[in-house]
Amino acid sequence: MNPRCPILRKRARVSSQRLVSVGGLFTLAISLCLCLPVRAIDPARLHMKPFGHPAELNPVLGPERPKATLRPQRSVIPIFQSEKLAAPQWIALGPDPIPNGQTYTSHGTAPPSLEVPVSGRVSAIAVDPRDPEIVYVGGAQGGVYRSLNGGKTWEQLLGSALNFAIGSITVDPTDTTRVLIGTGEGNLSADSYFGGGVYLVTGATSKTPMLKGPYYVTSTSANAFMNRSIVKILVDPQNNNIVFCATSSGVGGLGAQTGATLPPRGLYRSTNFTSANPTFDQLAVGPGTNVICTSAAMDPANPDHVVCSLFGQVTDKHGNNVQGGLYYSTNATSATPTFTLATVTGGPAVSNNVATLINVKLDISPDGQTILAATDEYDTNQQDQGLLRKSTDGGKTYPTILTAADGFAGGQGFYNVAIAIDQTNPQNVYLAGTLSSTGVDPDGPPGHGYMYIDGQVIANPGPPNPQATGHGPPNGGGIFQYSTDGGTTFTPSVARLHADSHAIAISKSNPKVIYTGNDGGVWASSDSAKKWRDINTKGFSATQFESIAVHPTNKNFSIGGTQDNGTIFFKPDGSIVRADFGDGGYALIDQSAKNTEEVTMYHTYFNVTNDLIGFSRVLKTSCAEEGEWSFLGRYTGDVDPTVHCDGSTDRFNGIQLTDSVNFYAPMALGPGTPNTVYFGTDTLYWSNDQGNTMFPVSASPIETGVPISAIGVSPMSDSIRVVGLDDGSVYATVTGGALVNLNVGIRVYVSRIVMDPVNPDVVYICYNGYQLTGSENILTVVEPFGGGR
Repeated sequence: MNPRCPILRKRARVSSQRLVSVGGLFTLAISLCLCLPVRAIDPARLHMKPFGHPAELNPVLGPERPKATLRPQRSVIPIFQSEKLAAPQWIALGPDPIPNGQTYTSHGTAPPSLEVPVSGRVSAIAVDPRDPEIVYVGGAQGGVYRSLNGGKTWEQLLGSALNFAIGSITVDPTDTTRVLIGTGEGNLSADSYFGGGVYLVTGATSKTPMLKGPYYVTSTSANAFMNRSIVKILVDPQNNNIVFCATSSGVGGLGAQTGATLPPRGLYRSTNFTSANPTFDQLAVGPGTNVICTSAAMDPANPDHVVCSLFGQVTDKHGNNVQGGLYYSTNATSATPTFTLATVTGGPAVSNNVATLINVKLDISPDGQTILAATDEYDTNQQDQGLLRKSTDGGKTYPTILTAADGFAGGQGFYNVAIAIDQTNPQNVYLAGTLSSTGVDPDGPPGHGYMYIDGQVIANPGPPNPQATGHGPPNGGGIFQYSTDGGTTFTPSVARLHADSHAIAISKSNPKVIYTGNDGGVWASSDSAKKWRDINTKGFSATQFESIAVHPTNKNFSIGGTQDNGTIFFKPDGSIVRADFGDGGYALIDQSAKNTEEVTMYHTYFNVTNDLIGFSRVLKTSCAEEGEWSFLGRYTGDVDPTVHCDGSTDRFNGIQLTDSVNFYAPMALGPGTPNTVYFGTDTLYWSNDQGNTMFPVSASPIETGVPISAIGVSPMSDSIRVVGLDDGSVYATVTGGALVNLNVGIRVYVSRIVMDPVNPDVVYICYNGYQLTGSENILTVVEPFGGGR
């Protein structure tokens, strides 16, 4: 499921030993724009060089920068050609895949006997229209993989690309050896990373595919796509010079920050895509000029007929009126196309304001008349999200709600919605979402989460009628369900799919072959989605790591927290296994361990104020498996007295449930045997007994309503501590006493703090800025504290 942010179950990005994988563990993703070496300092003697006005560093705190004029960038790279890389060389460790993934039945988690391999979040899929075995799959941060044999084996196509966050993939209908890839994930979660434009793969089915791009400029050389996400690409089947791109927001780094230059979002079109330097210009859709376009679809028989959906944010962060809704055009390929707002009737969004339609995914029938709009609206029982609307006049009106689909998106309608119509038989409809928000969810509490729009946190409101008794899709089939009567009725697929669906692709040459992607990876069906075959096979590596920790004496012994795929254990013998369930956040290994069995390990799940705050621990390696980790912190209800494998139990250890906290709250270890343990909410907590008891060692709170985002502790002295906050504040102590504000003056999210292992006077503070233009002084040196130590 997903980091929606601090209140759902599954996301928001924070981690101390962060290693975000671009398809497994191996690539160190630098999600930090600023890294400042700072000597331990006396706040009274702090002298810092000018860095840049805070309002320029973070558009949440001030105006966006002027839009930059960009030169077209173009490269042609043989995809499988080895390149000379500067040291250090990286070796892929996996997992590819995780062998014991957390997949689900219709009503909850699958028993161990149904555990199947998983990888990581899949955001886009496309199938070669001539061959059902040729499929292209895009990961949220894993690049694009190609299979020529229906998922038995995989090859990475974006190995030399500048961006691995994928939002869309389209096979050129006029030349199926050409594949267009839209970078940037548009699922509006705190880890839906921004992209860098459109890539083109030529010779896509050959042994020597070529990668071209990225393409991201307008006809006036302005920025069209950089730092945004491309959620849909449409290619005119009669003229592949004409390409449409629907764009959305994207964020980056641990604190979900936006890029420095933010082009307008909306629907773009290229009329020269096959040229050496294609350009894209924004089309006028609706009254706004910077509105998220969540989906688009083209009439297969008439490229002038295009429908699209705009995000219904009544006002943006600047107070501008932003009208969403469903739009259609009958002259989309003309020099000046026009789009008309459709008439939508019935349902909760309409009763309030049609502009409040938020996340809508569209598909169109082969005759262009039937259009299905899967929306994030609350169902007719006003309990779960997910409503399916139908048009039979080409998208001019949507008078019908197909109630059999009610609630398919659970509590995360802004995040997990997918719809597809069989182009050979429009009565076959496929719909995907997630489990009911009020059903069984072993990974966390029911919730309705938050979206991230241009770095601004926007609440996903709770159900209009929390007391309603009817909710969710029939038989709990929200993860994936199918209809054979145009959506009048739906049947849930057989189990073994991971929750939180994002993509559906149907083979045109054999429509019984269906592919789907979710937070656990990719699956295939050969019987029209009745049953599924796991194709998270060797070579497909898309796991998103939140953190990684390494044993002090055995480099092959590691654990890592992942997005919605648990905490992964890289064993000394080279095998890989999921050691615990849920979201894995921070992962830590006690550095005083003397062998590989008596090892204390820690990890976090999610953290939500007034629901659950804390971390899990295991004291022996042989006990590091699902259900055997003791939770140390606080959750609602009574403490669970179950005695675990290592002899420990859950403990309410002094962490307060009312604290403000990040979804992935930071943890750190100090020196000592065993290591001291630190945990950050809006208060810094410390323990000298492996987390059994946590004591506040800061003001409580340090700043009201502002959580700690990073913790650094000197390996040489447990008394030297530095913490960073969400708002950019940095506090420190060199005596173990009260934390003192260093007043560094950089008001962006502090993403990581690292203490020099041999010099206690030096600390490195990294900021999740993404706002530099190249002119700022990013290296700041301050005087040593008290003349040194």
